[in-house]
Amino acid sequence: MGYSWQAVSEANLVRDSDIKGYESLVKGIAKDLEAKGMPYEAARVRASLVNGNYQQNLPFWQEVNSQSQSNISLVKLLCQSFNLRLKNLIENQEINR
Repeated sequence: MGYSWQAVSEANLVRDSDIKGYESLVKGIAKDLEAKGMPYEAARVRASLVNGNYQQNLPFWQEVNSQSQSNISLVKLLCQSFNLRLKNLIENQEINR
């Protein structure tokens, strides 16, 4: 998986000179990740194509995508997202008492 993000970084080097080639590489990386059963990582790679403006029907996707950076592990992002939702839920329950 780490090689996939390395490949995305390498693809970024040709982004300005060959946008079609860049998009093809990144889409191929995302497809490969999805085939390996890594839907979040595939979605994060696809989101990098459109500066994060990518909708995906995955739990916690909005939270993960809004703070997503390739150098932050998915596990950390999911944990942060879960903790934030839990905190908001607890705060809302306290307000409604």
